[in-house]
Amino acid sequence: MLIFADVMTPLIDMKPMQPQVNALTMTSQQMASAGLPVDNKLLAFLLVLRLPDSYNTLKTILSSMDSSKVATKGMASQILAEECQ
Repeated sequence: MLIFADVMTPLIDMKPMQPQVNALTMTSQQMASAGLPVDNKLLAFLLVLRLPDSYNTLKTILSSMDSSKVATKGMASQILAEECQ
């Protein structure tokens, strides 16, 4: 159950986002190795849900995207771009 806690732990805006995003991706890979694969779209939305309150505008934008166009890599890119601003 520790893996599930890792997936739901909120990201922290006082820390760099890249390592936090990477940790979620690694957790997803560990789950897949354990026979519990996580759908890419679900992982993308989990990433958005975990964003801190300071990212609320981006959360709203990303959450309203057409689900057929959602991918973890794209969501992560948007988050990292927002961090750089």
